[in-house]
Amino acid sequence: MSTEAFIPPPRELPARRLAQRGEHLGGELHRSHPPRPRRRSIAIALVVLALGVLLATPAFGLRDQLGQLFGSDKRPPDGIRRYFAKNSVQGPKADPADVVLGAKARVATAIFVDGYGKRVIWAAPTKAVGFCTTGGLCDRKREIPFLSTLEISGPDSRTQPKPDRDVHVFFQGTTLIHAAKGVAVTFEDGTIQWLQLQWVPKPIDAGFYLYELPKEHWDVGTRPLALVVEDANGNVLARDAKAARYFRDSQRNGFAAPSNAKLTPPPPPPAPKEQTFDDPAGDAGSALDVTHVTVTERDNNTLDFEVTLAGELNWDEDGPLVAIDTDRNPDTGSAFYGTEFQLAFAGGGNAREAEPVLYRANGWDFQGQRYTNAAWGGGPHSGVFSIKRSVLGLKPGQGFNLVAGSVSNHPDMAPDFGTFAYQPSSGTPPPRLGPDRRAPKLFAYDSTGVRGGEAKLNYWVLEGRGSARQVIRIFRGRRLLKTIWTPLAAVNPFGTTETDWRVPPGVHGTLRYSVRSFDAAGNPSTLESGNRSAA
Repeated sequence: MSTEAFIPPPRELPARRLAQRGEHLGGELHRSHPPRPRRRSIAIALVVLALGVLLATPAFGLRDQLGQLFGSDKRPPDGIRRYFAKNSVQGPKADPADVVLGAKARVATAIFVDGYGKRVIWAAPTKAVGFCTTGGLCDRKREIPFLSTLEISGPDSRTQPKPDRDVHVFFQGTTLIHAAKGVAVTFEDGTIQWLQLQWVPKPIDAGFYLYELPKEHWDVGTRPLALVVEDANGNVLARDAKAARYFRDSQRNGFAAPSNAKLTPPPPPPAPKEQTFDDPAGDAGSALDVTHVTVTERDNNTLDFEVTLAGELNWDEDGPLVAIDTDRNPDTGSAFYGTEFQLAFAGGGNAREAEPVLYRANGWDFQGQRYTNAAWGGGPHSGVFSIKRSVLGLKPGQGFNLVAGSVSNHPDMAPDFGTFAYQPSSGTPPPRLGPDRRAPKLFAYDSTGVRGGEAKLNYWVLEGRGSARQVIRIFRGRRLLKTIWTPLAAVNPFGTTETDWRVPPGVHGTLRYSVRSFDAAGNPSTLESGNRSAA
């Protein structure tokens, strides 16, 4: 059935005409689906009685922007295209399963709910022959025969749901089974509601349903048990009980309460835990001068990291970052003090928006990850990362260390090294460290100088425990001109280090220097070298 076969909303028909139409439709469906051998009561779904528009919550930003529902050849509204674009991974190296083609979106199914308004589900194909919907369902590689979910909405399509007030409960889903004729909703009292599938042709090629759960099925003893895909003969092709279980879970949280239930408000969420670490202003000498990093934990699940700067943040450039040591062990993870994750801002130049990026430790360095279940924001002097503990592999209440930093000509960090290793987010003590057996990581860079003048030998040291010394040797051909030992000192992984050396007046041509780093335990790095031109 195409979307054009929907009957006008009930409010456009006289009451008796609507009843007659319902009886006629019930008879037609009854004849097309004869009684099954087993005894059960069938209540015909009135899903086909209306055409609607998707719930437009503020989070989706789609209010009053949806239209052009009829006809597969019409371009989807801009709001729908933006929604799919926001939830699609783009780029030449993107997995085709992650690229959603919002321009090819079309209406999958729709209903009109009295007192609520219009509701529609849009579907768009992916490059990998899968699809995603505006209802939050995705089968990106066409691997799930039957996919169902539950969604609770407010009293109307413009209001967010809250416990202990009037809400609407929607079941929605999709199937790839071509033999499917419809979906049966089974209830605790033995009754069955039969739902017609809306089949969307290729490239989506899937059946969709959307159903509002009536309030008479909110009471214990009448609630839904499962959603069952059936063929024309009533044979079970697939079954899902999770969505029905989600409904019972929502009732325990104060939503869609039974008519005979005594409503009690849910307990208030725990007060957020907050901890702030300060850093002196002016010590960086750059626009990205970190002055504070504040960690806020909400609901023992979501972590907010706010980095405050003395200067103004340019959102078209790379911004501040936060590195997290989840096991509080500087000898594991990246060489950025042993951190396992890094949250950073990618600049918004070249006509793209600034966005947060999640990196996971890969050896001494980091590897980019997909940034899921996260939010970000900020203003001219601060940037905020928000991410769930589960994404970082942190259990509720598990402590961690952190350091905020900036990447610039004069990098800054907070808290400064020396206090960094003592920043657990909970009262549990960090693990006892064993002997340090992890060598520093070192890079040496070419530079220029003038004979008789000051030269700056430039290198980058990464050391998990944060302190190291270097031995630098300068050569003219094979002749050793100078050996320099630097004192053991803190090293900042967010920037390079320079050692000054005065070039002798009589030196000509290109010089060569080598540098090796030793940590406090004496572990040596590899020997690295660079060139110094003495003009």
